[in-house]
Amino acid sequence: MVHLSRIAITVTLAALVSSCTTQPNSHAPGDRDTPPDFEPIYTSSWSAEPGIDLLSREAELIRATFESSWQTEMYSITNSFPGYREAIGYPHPSIQNIVRGADAGNTDWDQVSKHTIRYHITELIETPTDITASICDDIVYTETTTNDHITRHGLSWTASLHNTADTPGLPGIADTDRANHDPRARRTPTWNVFGTWRITHLIPQSLNMEKHVAEPACTAWWLANHPDTLKVDGNTTFRAAGVVPGTPLAPQFPEWIGPAEGR
Repeated sequence: MVHLSRIAITVTLAALVSSCTTQPNSHAPGDRDTPPDFEPIYTSSWSAEPGIDLLSREAELIRATFESSWQTEMYSITNSFPGYREAIGYPHPSIQNIVRGADAGNTDWDQVSKHTIRYHITELIETPTDITASICDDIVYTETTTNDHITRHGLSWTASLHNTADTPGLPGIADTDRANHDPRARRTPTWNVFGTWRITHLIPQSLNMEKHVAEPACTAWWLANHPDTLKVDGNTTFRAAGVVPGTPLAPQFPEWIGPAEGR
Protein backbone atom coordinates (compact mmCIF):
# COMPACT_ATOMS: atom_id res chain seq x y z
CA MET A 1 0.00 0.00 0.00
CA VAL A 2 1.30 3.46 -0.90
CA HIS A 3 1.05 6.46 1.42
CA LEU A 4 -0.09 9.56 -0.51
CA SER A 5 1.46 12.12 1.84
CA ARG A 6 4.93 10.77 0.98
CA ILE A 7 4.20 10.60 -2.74
CA ALA A 8 3.13 14.24 -2.84
CA ILE A 9 6.47 15.48 -1.51
CA THR A 10 8.19 15.62 -4.91
CA VAL A 11 5.57 17.88 -6.50
CA THR A 12 5.14 20.06 -3.39
CA LEU A 13 8.84 20.70 -2.95
CA ALA A 14 9.27 21.48 -6.64
CA ALA A 15 6.50 24.05 -6.51
CA LEU A 16 7.88 25.76 -3.42
CA VAL A 17 11.02 26.89 -5.25
CA SER A 18 8.90 29.30 -7.28
CA SER A 19 9.38 31.76 -4.41
CA CYS A 20 13.16 31.66 -4.80
CA THR A 21 15.28 33.95 -6.92
CA THR A 22 16.94 32.78 -10.11
CA GLN A 23 20.31 31.21 -9.40
CA PRO A 24 22.68 28.62 -10.86
CA ASN A 25 21.67 25.05 -10.13
CA SER A 26 24.08 23.28 -7.82
CA HIS A 27 22.84 19.74 -8.41
CA ALA A 28 24.79 17.35 -10.62
CA PRO A 29 22.92 15.03 -12.99
CA GLY A 30 22.85 11.31 -12.41
CA ASP A 31 25.72 9.27 -13.78
CA ARG A 32 23.57 6.89 -15.87
CA ASP A 33 23.00 7.38 -19.58
CA THR A 34 19.48 6.89 -20.89
CA PRO A 35 19.26 3.42 -22.48
CA PRO A 36 17.65 3.47 -25.95
CA ASP A 37 14.85 1.24 -24.62
CA PHE A 38 14.37 3.08 -21.29
CA GLU A 39 10.79 2.50 -20.13
CA PRO A 40 9.34 4.41 -17.15
CA ILE A 41 6.95 2.34 -15.06
CA TYR A 42 4.23 4.99 -15.29
CA THR A 43 2.25 6.31 -18.26
CA SER A 44 0.94 9.69 -19.39
CA SER A 45 -2.59 10.01 -20.74
CA TRP A 46 -3.59 13.26 -22.47
CA SER A 47 -6.90 14.88 -23.35
CA ALA A 48 -7.94 18.40 -24.31
CA GLU A 49 -10.87 20.74 -24.54
CA PRO A 50 -12.84 20.68 -27.82
CA GLY A 51 -11.03 22.51 -30.60
CA ILE A 52 -7.52 21.71 -29.32
CA ASP A 53 -5.60 19.22 -31.48
CA LEU A 54 -3.45 17.00 -29.24
CA LEU A 55 -1.36 15.97 -32.25
CA SER A 56 -0.50 19.48 -33.46
CA ARG A 57 3.06 20.76 -33.17
CA GLU A 58 2.00 23.23 -30.48
CA ALA A 59 0.33 20.58 -28.33
CA GLU A 60 3.23 18.19 -28.94
CA LEU A 61 5.62 20.74 -27.42
CA ILE A 62 3.37 21.16 -24.38
CA ARG A 63 3.17 17.38 -23.98
CA ALA A 64 6.94 17.07 -24.23
CA THR A 65 7.41 19.83 -21.66
CA PHE A 66 5.28 18.09 -19.04
CA GLU A 67 6.37 14.55 -19.73
CA SER A 68 10.08 15.35 -19.76
CA SER A 69 9.88 17.45 -16.59
CA TRP A 70 8.05 14.63 -14.80
CA GLN A 71 10.50 12.04 -16.13
CA THR A 72 13.30 14.20 -14.74
CA GLU A 73 11.58 14.29 -11.35
CA MET A 74 11.15 10.51 -11.40
CA TYR A 75 14.38 9.29 -13.03
CA SER A 76 16.82 12.25 -13.14
CA ILE A 77 17.66 14.65 -15.96
CA THR A 78 20.14 12.13 -17.35
CA ASN A 79 17.21 9.86 -18.15
CA SER A 80 14.84 12.48 -19.50
CA PHE A 81 13.91 13.41 -23.07
CA PRO A 82 16.61 14.22 -25.64
CA GLY A 83 16.95 18.01 -25.84
CA TYR A 84 15.34 18.68 -22.45
CA ARG A 85 18.54 20.04 -20.92
CA GLU A 86 18.84 22.64 -23.67
CA ALA A 87 15.13 23.43 -23.54
CA ILE A 88 15.29 24.49 -19.87
CA GLY A 89 18.79 25.97 -20.02
CA TYR A 90 20.28 23.36 -17.66
CA PRO A 91 22.30 23.71 -15.46
CA HIS A 92 21.17 27.33 -15.07
CA PRO A 93 17.39 27.32 -15.55
CA SER A 94 15.18 30.03 -14.11
CA ILE A 95 13.90 28.16 -11.05
CA GLN A 96 11.52 31.03 -10.43
CA ASN A 97 9.71 30.27 -13.71
CA ILE A 98 10.32 26.52 -14.09
CA VAL A 99 9.39 24.80 -10.86
CA ARG A 100 9.32 21.15 -11.92
CA GLY A 101 12.16 19.18 -13.51
CA ALA A 102 14.55 22.11 -13.16
CA ASP A 103 17.27 20.22 -11.28
CA ALA A 104 18.92 16.81 -11.45
CA GLY A 105 15.79 15.07 -10.20
CA ASN A 106 15.36 11.73 -8.49
CA THR A 107 18.08 9.09 -8.61
CA ASP A 108 16.39 6.62 -6.22
CA TRP A 109 14.30 4.76 -8.78
CA ASP A 110 13.02 2.25 -6.20
CA GLN A 111 10.82 5.02 -4.77
CA VAL A 112 8.88 5.45 -8.05
CA SER A 113 5.41 3.92 -7.80
CA LYS A 114 3.47 2.70 -10.82
CA HIS A 115 0.91 5.32 -11.82
CA THR A 116 -0.87 7.09 -14.64
CA ILE A 117 -0.52 10.84 -14.77
CA ARG A 118 -3.47 12.31 -16.63
CA TYR A 119 -3.15 15.68 -18.33
CA HIS A 120 -5.86 17.89 -19.81
CA ILE A 121 -5.13 20.97 -21.95
CA THR A 122 -7.77 23.63 -21.32
CA GLU A 123 -6.29 26.46 -23.39
CA LEU A 124 -3.61 26.71 -26.07
CA ILE A 125 -2.51 30.10 -27.40
CA GLU A 126 0.09 30.39 -30.15
CA THR A 127 1.96 33.13 -31.99
CA PRO A 128 4.72 32.72 -34.60
CA THR A 129 7.32 32.61 -31.81
CA ASP A 130 5.53 31.64 -28.58
CA ILE A 131 3.16 29.05 -27.14
CA THR A 132 1.23 29.37 -23.87
CA ALA A 133 -1.06 26.73 -22.44
CA SER A 134 -3.15 25.96 -19.36
CA ILE A 135 -3.06 22.34 -18.24
CA CYS A 136 -4.60 20.26 -15.42
CA ASP A 137 -2.99 17.13 -14.03
CA ASP A 138 -4.28 14.20 -11.99
CA ILE A 139 -2.18 11.25 -10.76
CA VAL A 140 -3.78 7.87 -10.10
CA TYR A 141 -1.83 4.91 -8.69
CA THR A 142 -2.18 1.24 -9.49
CA GLU A 143 -1.78 0.28 -5.84
CA THR A 144 -4.27 1.11 -3.11
CA THR A 145 -3.23 4.34 -1.42
CA THR A 146 -4.07 6.00 1.89
CA ASN A 147 -3.98 9.61 2.98
CA ASP A 148 -4.37 11.03 6.47
CA HIS A 149 -6.24 14.16 5.42
CA ILE A 150 -8.14 15.59 2.47
CA THR A 151 -5.90 16.12 -0.57
CA ARG A 152 -6.28 17.87 -3.91
CA HIS A 153 -6.76 15.73 -6.98
CA GLY A 154 -4.24 17.67 -9.04
CA LEU A 155 -2.77 21.00 -10.02
CA SER A 156 -3.58 23.56 -12.68
CA TRP A 157 -0.51 24.76 -14.59
CA THR A 158 0.67 27.46 -16.97
CA ALA A 159 3.37 26.46 -19.46
CA SER A 160 5.02 28.50 -22.18
CA LEU A 161 7.75 28.04 -24.77
CA HIS A 162 9.66 30.42 -27.05
CA ASN A 163 11.08 29.56 -30.46
CA THR A 164 14.63 30.68 -31.18
CA ALA A 165 14.25 30.08 -34.93
CA ASP A 166 11.91 31.17 -37.70
CA THR A 167 10.08 27.88 -38.23
CA PRO A 168 8.26 25.79 -35.59
CA GLY A 169 9.33 22.39 -36.88
CA LEU A 170 7.07 19.48 -37.74
CA PRO A 171 5.14 17.29 -35.30
CA GLY A 172 6.16 13.67 -34.98
CA ILE A 173 4.26 10.73 -36.44
CA ALA A 174 0.68 11.00 -35.20
CA ASP A 175 -0.71 8.44 -32.77
CA THR A 176 -4.36 8.07 -33.72
CA ASP A 177 -5.17 4.96 -31.67
CA ARG A 178 -5.60 5.63 -27.95
CA ALA A 179 -6.34 2.01 -27.04
CA ASN A 180 -3.51 0.14 -28.80
CA HIS A 181 0.27 0.27 -28.65
CA ASP A 182 2.19 1.10 -31.84
CA PRO A 183 5.24 -1.22 -32.03
CA ARG A 184 7.34 1.66 -33.37
CA ALA A 185 6.68 3.78 -30.28
CA ARG A 186 9.02 4.35 -27.35
CA ARG A 187 8.14 5.80 -23.95
CA THR A 188 11.10 8.13 -24.25
CA PRO A 189 11.28 9.68 -27.74
CA THR A 190 14.38 8.86 -29.72
CA TRP A 191 14.61 12.38 -31.17
CA ASN A 192 14.78 15.94 -29.83
CA VAL A 193 11.09 16.91 -29.81
CA PHE A 194 11.91 20.46 -28.68
CA GLY A 195 14.20 21.38 -31.57
CA THR A 196 14.71 25.15 -31.43
CA TRP A 197 12.04 25.75 -28.74
CA ARG A 198 12.94 26.73 -25.17
CA ILE A 199 10.73 26.28 -22.10
CA THR A 200 10.19 29.65 -20.43
CA HIS A 201 7.48 28.90 -17.86
CA LEU A 202 6.18 25.84 -16.03
CA ILE A 203 4.27 27.16 -13.03
CA PRO A 204 1.37 25.76 -10.98
CA GLN A 205 -1.65 28.04 -10.87
CA SER A 206 -3.36 26.35 -7.96
CA LEU A 207 -0.73 25.38 -5.36
CA ASN A 208 -1.12 28.41 -3.08
CA MET A 209 -4.86 28.59 -2.53
CA GLU A 210 -4.60 32.15 -1.16
CA LYS A 211 -3.08 33.53 -4.36
CA HIS A 212 -3.98 31.22 -7.23
CA VAL A 213 -7.20 29.72 -8.54
CA ALA A 214 -7.37 26.72 -10.84
CA GLU A 215 -8.85 26.96 -14.31
CA PRO A 216 -12.65 26.43 -14.23
CA ALA A 217 -12.28 23.86 -17.03
CA CYS A 218 -10.00 21.91 -14.70
CA THR A 219 -12.74 21.81 -12.08
CA ALA A 220 -15.14 20.19 -14.54
CA TRP A 221 -12.46 17.73 -15.64
CA TRP A 222 -11.52 16.72 -12.08
CA LEU A 223 -15.18 16.30 -11.13
CA ALA A 224 -15.72 14.05 -14.15
CA ASN A 225 -12.70 11.94 -13.11
CA HIS A 226 -13.71 11.87 -9.44
CA PRO A 227 -17.48 11.88 -8.90
CA ASP A 228 -16.87 11.18 -5.18
CA THR A 229 -15.15 14.58 -4.72
CA LEU A 230 -15.47 15.83 -1.14
CA LYS A 231 -15.29 19.58 -1.79
CA VAL A 232 -14.28 22.28 -4.28
CA ASP A 233 -12.19 25.26 -3.12
CA GLY A 234 -10.65 27.84 -5.45
CA ASN A 235 -11.83 25.68 -8.37
CA THR A 236 -9.64 22.85 -7.05
CA THR A 237 -11.29 19.55 -6.10
CA PHE A 238 -10.39 17.50 -3.03
CA ARG A 239 -10.70 13.84 -2.07
CA ALA A 240 -11.67 12.69 1.40
CA ALA A 241 -9.13 11.20 3.78
CA GLY A 242 -8.90 7.44 3.80
CA VAL A 243 -8.28 4.59 1.40
CA VAL A 244 -8.17 5.18 -2.37
CA PRO A 245 -8.48 1.99 -4.46
CA GLY A 246 -5.86 1.44 -7.15
CA THR A 247 -6.58 2.18 -10.81
CA PRO A 248 -5.25 0.03 -13.69
CA LEU A 249 -2.40 1.59 -15.65
CA ALA A 250 -3.79 3.48 -18.66
CA PRO A 251 -2.15 3.17 -22.08
CA GLN A 252 0.37 5.88 -22.94
CA PHE A 253 -1.37 8.39 -25.21
CA PRO A 254 -0.28 9.89 -27.47
CA GLU A 255 2.74 7.66 -27.92
CA TRP A 256 6.12 8.89 -29.17
CA ILE A 257 6.29 6.92 -32.42
CA GLY A 258 8.96 8.78 -34.34
CA PRO A 259 9.96 12.13 -35.84
CA ALA A 260 8.21 13.54 -38.86
CA GLU A 261 9.07 11.60 -41.98
CA GLY A 262 11.91 13.23 -43.85
CA ARG A 263 13.01 15.13 -40.77
